[in-house]
Amino acid sequence: MKLKGIKAYTGKFMAAVLTAAMTASVALPAYADTQTDLKEAKERQQQAESSLDAKQDSISSLQTEKGNLESYLGDLNTQLNDLSNQLTEVSNQLSQKETEIEQTRAAVERAKLTEDRQYEQMKNRIQYMYENGQDDLLVTVLSSKNVTEMLNRATEYEEITTYDRNQLHEYQEAKEAVIEQEASLEKEEASLKTLKAEREQKRTEVRNVAAQTDQKIQAYTANISQEELEASSLQQKIKEQKENVAALQQKADAEEKARQEAAAKAAAVEKLAAQKAAEDKAAKEEAEKEQSQEPTGTETESKEETKETPVETGAAKKAEADPVREQEEAEPEEQEKHDHAASQGKFLGTFKLTAYCPCAICCGRANQPTASGSMPVAGHTVAMAGVPFGTKLLINGTVYTVEDLGTPYGHVDIFMNSHSQALAFGLQYADVYQVG
Repeated sequence: MKLKGIKAYTGKFMAAVLTAAMTASVALPAYADTQTDLKEAKERQQQAESSLDAKQDSISSLQTEKGNLESYLGDLNTQLNDLSNQLTEVSNQLSQKETEIEQTRAAVERAKLTEDRQYEQMKNRIQYMYENGQDDLLVTVLSSKNVTEMLNRATEYEEITTYDRNQLHEYQEAKEAVIEQEASLEKEEASLKTLKAEREQKRTEVRNVAAQTDQKIQAYTANISQEELEASSLQQKIKEQKENVAALQQKADAEEKARQEAAAKAAAVEKLAAQKAAEDKAAKEEAEKEQSQEPTGTETESKEETKETPVETGAAKKAEADPVREQEEAEPEEQEKHDHAASQGKFLGTFKLTAYCPCAICCGRANQPTASGSMPVAGHTVAMAGVPFGTKLLINGTVYTVEDLGTPYGHVDIFMNSHSQALAFGLQYADVYQVG
């Protein structure tokens, strides 16, 4: 019976060792998955940051181009103002020239009338002279009372003729001067009209260029607004990715800590298993030695009668000093406990319990479905690797369903409705049974 008890204890102890080893081995893939997710999240964050840098460079370039166009548009508006002032000045000059031309044309008309009148008067006198002949002139001269009167009349006649000729010559010169002035004014007027047309054409061209430049500025403004909107979206995305990276980093740190704890626990269990194996071997050898030295028949009974009390006392003392025997004695009680629990399901062991909620700190992103695809429900959903999705676990009288990952086997993460509830739950340990 003793050897059987030792074997039973050794088997259960080895089962505990295997459970600890399994816990450590399951923790490694979960940690590796989290590290992969963390690496991918960091890469996505770096890509988004690179995209944001490129977007900001593009915005800076567009703003520079827009600034150049606005400066150019300012120059064009200055040119338009100068051209408008020049056109105003040319129009005033042209109006003045038109007035001068009208005045000169009126003077030409007056000179023509004066010339025509003078010409008619001279023509009448000449006609009179030719019609009356030289006799009248001779009669007029000879009819003079004396020589002085005759000379005076002849002189007067010559002066009249000379005056008419000079007047006609002066009027002709004045008319020609006015005609030349009119031609000069008309030439200046044509030049001013040409200048005005050139200025108007130039102003039209500058206006067209200014309008095109303004359209380009509006296009750059729209592009800048779009780029700034996309940059703002990238900034929000980077913020979310940073939060995700921080959450994953926290999760990875927690898993690394759990992995190290599991590894340390496994190492301790292995060490304890080696010690127990050595103790079991020694106990087995001692038991075999005692069996080989047991007496037979009446001698045995006599020795048992005479040494009953010392043997019992020694056995009691040995039992008190031997922790393995104490464990063997406690084994039936533990077995009864597990047998009683077996009616509730398969006993998996005493597991570590924590809690999480649907926030971005716990899950990387808020309100996301579980790894199994379903939405988590408080009092129903738990996360643990190493068992299939849908596995039913009985913990502290409540049946939960494994629908999510994130913790290694032996560590159950219970879903809560809020972060405050998850924090209040803290870290606990409980017996876990598989009931489905």
